Amino acid sequence: MNLEHDLVVHMGNIHDLRQLIGTIPDGWLRVLLWVPREVTEQRSRAHGDVDTAKRLTAWDERLTDLETNTDAGFFHLRVHTDRLGVDAAAHEIMRAYDRLRDVGCSQPEGCRR
Repeated sequence: MNLEHDLVVHMGNIHDLRQLIGTIPDGWLRVLLWVPREVTEQRSRAHGDVDTAKRLTAWDERLTDLETNTDAGFFHLRVHTDRLGVDAAAHEIMRAYDRLRDVGCSQPEGCRR
């Protein structure tokens, strides 16, 4: 597998994510970057955002989307961004990627990315 050919895609809703992953459920590593609503509000206010209320409405909508359209096993990894720094989060994501890649290479469709 060549990392230079791999992609990182940010998806804002589960419907679009399901369209992307298609019929090969483990063809993409799915990572949920999670932050509690209260921390979202604190960060937004600390940055001086004028649209904090809109950001919290979007947070509420994403939570509803997650609760309605996924189950506990949908994401390979959940990263709590209020608990891990950037470097630690990146390390966890790469570890999960390596595990998924290793499992994927042993499947009939092989390492397709």
